[in-house]
Amino acid sequence: MKTRKSISILMTIILLFATTTTVLANPYRDIEGSPYKDAILEMSRLGILQGVGNSMYSPEGELNRAAAAKVAAILLGYTQEDAEEAAKRDPVFNDIQGTNHQWALGWINLMAEDGILIGVGENSYAPGNPLQMVHWVTILARILQHEEVGMSWPEDYNEMAIVLNLDEGLDYLGSRVMNREQMAQMTNKAIYEVPRPDGMHIIDLVEFEIVEFEEEPQTEDLIYNNTKISVTVDKPLVPAGGSQMVQVTATATYGPDNLPAVGTLVSIMANVGNIERNSQLSSEFEYADMNGRVAVTYTTLASDDNKPVTIKIAVQDGNDWIDRGTFVMASNNASLVRGTVINPFNGNPVEGASVILEESSGSKNHFFDKATAIDGSYSIAMLPGSYFINFDMDVEGANPYSGSYSGSHSELRNDGTMKLRSELQLSKGQTHTFNSHRGILTGIASNFPVGTELYFTPIGTQNTSLTKVATNGRFLLALDPGNYEVTAFGGTIYRSSVTVEMGKITDIGTVTR
Repeated sequence: MKTRKSISILMTIILLFATTTTVLANPYRDIEGSPYKDAILEMSRLGILQGVGNSMYSPEGELNRAAAAKVAAILLGYTQEDAEEAAKRDPVFNDIQGTNHQWALGWINLMAEDGILIGVGENSYAPGNPLQMVHWVTILARILQHEEVGMSWPEDYNEMAIVLNLDEGLDYLGSRVMNREQMAQMTNKAIYEVPRPDGMHIIDLVEFEIVEFEEEPQTEDLIYNNTKISVTVDKPLVPAGGSQMVQVTATATYGPDNLPAVGTLVSIMANVGNIERNSQLSSEFEYADMNGRVAVTYTTLASDDNKPVTIKIAVQDGNDWIDRGTFVMASNNASLVRGTVINPFNGNPVEGASVILEESSGSKNHFFDKATAIDGSYSIAMLPGSYFINFDMDVEGANPYSGSYSGSHSELRNDGTMKLRSELQLSKGQTHTFNSHRGILTGIASNFPVGTELYFTPIGTQNTSLTKVATNGRFLLALDPGNYEVTAFGGTIYRSSVTVEMGKITDIGTVTR
């Protein structure tokens, strides 16, 4: 632990003056527009807060409880060596080891042992949970020795933020998640301007490790391998008339552990049909923050009412680029269809499946490319009407069978892609949940000519699906879970009470004519 043995009041005044008048070199390329730029630079100079990589600070990036533990420990004079030693001790909480937050184990142990941090119950700390403003005020109150016995949380701590002037310059709301620039502002205030009861300031007591800044930020883009990207919108359906703002959030990860692709360049594009709408985006390029996230807004135009807006997000994966899409519609008549898609062979969620809404009249198809997220979810707005909904997905690796198989409600192709098809009726102003959760039914048709149609009917219904016998004699199709009869032309029942389970393969063996 590094603390100052003694310091004069004059030195305190000199330090305070220096931080408010000296122009520091800026090592970051994303803080020029931040109202807390000076605080960010000072906290970085003292080694309290660091950038997220690629000369980025990510001023609006969220903070979590793991990061708060490290900052709190530094404010008390603890060093990296102290944290490494503390990490060797038994964990105070049981939800740190084996997670992405294990790096903070030592810092969390130190702050728990000092009574600065308290868990969330059941011997847990919740290191990945976001840090609220009142949480940080509570921690600072303990560090500054202003916490009193019997204080009520969060009311008394929100009041303390005002009494200690920690809310100065901030749009303070205790329950609001604190971002990195707000953390810099409040912490800078606590270090220099809030005295402890003994009159000492944190800057009087702690010997911070001063960081020398480079004069110019580095601008080389970071490129990761095995990159993934997910994208969501807060409102896939908004009112017509234009000027509606939609927030688009993308998250980039990389590697087998899906770590945040910090600082990677993210490209954002928008179009309506063949018409580019990039000018309606708040930004076309952003660098991912410490959580691998970027957030932009899209503002609708009245001329695009009742038309799907495609917003595509792209990131570099090694020497290639990958992209994912999300969709928005401005309409007072449209309905919303959402759900999840699984691989019928193994039950895993399908990422990047395309959704095609085919009008029952056959007049038009509406393509939503790579529409499903990592968890297989999708959300699409569409005008009311009768449709066939098609999910086009890659099942290669899960499919153990060779060949192609066609039918009324599913099609498996030689290239390892599969299409699932269902009917869908959309009503004005309604939200429809439509999940594609099927399983696979397959077998060998003996003595059936190639191309013979076999029928599969859920027992007690008339909802028949059909598939054709392939050149290798096999039949294969994806079906909703249930019990089925297998028949052919003429009504002969070849199997009865065949059970199909979601995400599993049911092979009924040989069916003989």
